[in-house]
Amino acid sequence: MSKKKVLKSKKTESPKVVSNNNNFLLLLFFAVFVALVAAFLELRTKQVNQEIPMNTSNVKIDSKSTAKEKLRESIKRCGDFPEEVPPPSPGGFSQVDGPVWSQDCMHIAWSLWEGGISWEGSVDEDKASPLPSLAPKKITNNEGVFVFTKVTKNIQRVYVPQRKADGSISYGILNEWLDNDAIAYTVNEEGTFAYNLTTKKTE
Repeated sequence: MSKKKVLKSKKTESPKVVSNNNNFLLLLFFAVFVALVAAFLELRTKQVNQEIPMNTSNVKIDSKSTAKEKLRESIKRCGDFPEEVPPPSPGGFSQVDGPVWSQDCMHIAWSLWEGGISWEGSVDEDKASPLPSLAPKKITNNEGVFVFTKVTKNIQRVYVPQRKADGSISYGILNEWLDNDAIAYTVNEEGTFAYNLTTKKTE
């Protein structure tokens, strides 16, 4: 009789308790799974964003405002330009890139070309329009890429425009100072060059 009583006194887990435990484990597993998936997706998104370069082809940059900002920053850092240096906007058909102080405020660089003011032309009688023929243009001494040295007040023309075989002229356009003694400039259709003031060499 005692054995039967002992057997009857043992309690077994009810189906309800087992079901609750299973539900809890499933919820816990699901939560961990969702967290892992979210972490993976976030990591993958960051990798994709780093691999895809930003498309700036449609971004328009106002070159005039950028040039004005560089001019203001240059003057604020080194002071006004001396009278030997042409003004940023000489007027007429001239175009000036720069002037810009070097980082150590010892030199000033600029480029200048003059368009439409030195044509050797005359009325073309063979054409109906009485416009002057655009004969080869004179290259003036004011045109090219220049560097002014503050201490000596010397102006050096580091690039002289060149006339090509077809009659066109290669102009130099100032880009920027590379360091205290070197500037970069671009010659149309020929590429970008660097001029070193110390070695007086162009690369």
